[in-house]
Amino acid sequence: MQTTEGPPWYHATTVGLVNFAPDLQDLHIAILTSLLNRVNTVTGKRYADDPALAYIEVHNEDDIFFGYRKLPTCPTYKKYLDRQFSNWLLAKYGSREGLAKAWAGELKASERPEDRSVEAVLSFVEQGGDKSARIRDTYAFVYECQDAYYKRVVKAIRQTGYQGAICGSCWQAQTFLGHLYNVGSDREVGFIDRHNYGRTDMLSRPGRGLLSAGMQQVADRPFHLSEWSGGGVFNGM
Repeated sequence: MQTTEGPPWYHATTVGLVNFAPDLQDLHIAILTSLLNRVNTVTGKRYADDPALAYIEVHNEDDIFFGYRKLPTCPTYKKYLDRQFSNWLLAKYGSREGLAKAWAGELKASERPEDRSVEAVLSFVEQGGDKSARIRDTYAFVYECQDAYYKRVVKAIRQTGYQGAICGSCWQAQTFLGHLYNVGSDREVGFIDRHNYGRTDMLSRPGRGLLSAGMQQVADRPFHLSEWSGGGVFNGM
């Protein structure tokens, strides 16, 4: 299965993959740490030691809760994710029978966790959103994947000696439950950053447009809106 979704650069990136694929994580960590250890030839300082580096964002506009839209074009990674998800489900439910009962009709006839053939959800919205037992299990599973990755990358960054702020990603999820998991994941890294765009009237209906990103703040972390566009109508002003 191939997809033409997204701009041309989208098909040459790790979007939707790096959050669970260990080999891509190794490459990403190597790039980040090599950059931090580089000595600026003008200042004589490593980037990790330079106070001009305000913060590090692990990656731009990507998280595991936004859906695996690129996954069908990457059969090796899809097989890996399905296998890991099947193992997770088998550990939780013990058998196909237990899983089928918990999912109440959402398990396909061809899927068996014992065969590592239960597919990870490609789109959280299309599969029923937060009301789906399958989606809820998928969210719990991918949260563990992303959390493990963030712990790896944060440890590697700190080992370079960098002492500044770090955040996970600036991106969002597809459903409300996904937002909660994603914010929880980002909170473990550091401060919360978001991107938000839209030409909407934000004042006549509170919580719309840019203001919706503020719904993803947490009480014990700073909140940052690093990309935004307010070119719409602001209550007639």
